[in-house]
Amino acid sequence: MLEGRTVRELIEQLEVRFPGAKTRLVADDQLRTGLSVSINGRVAPLGLLQKVDSSAEVHFIPAIGGG
Repeated sequence: MLEGRTVRELIEQLEVRFPGAKTRLVADDQLRTGLSVSINGRVAPLGLLQKVDSSAEVHFIPAIGGG
C-alpha cells in the first residue's frame, strides 16, 4: 500500500520502493504519452494532479493500438 494524496505523490512513493519506476511513468512532468491512469475503474483526466483517496485502487494503463 502506498500513501499519497495525488497521482504524482503515489509515483514518488513508487520510485522510493522501485527505483526507475518514475522514468517509466513520467516524462516532462506529465504522464508519458500513451499512458493513462485509472482510479477506481475510471480514467483520471487530471493525470498527475488527480486526487487519490487512501482506499483507492490505481492502475497505469498503456494505450492499445490496433487497426
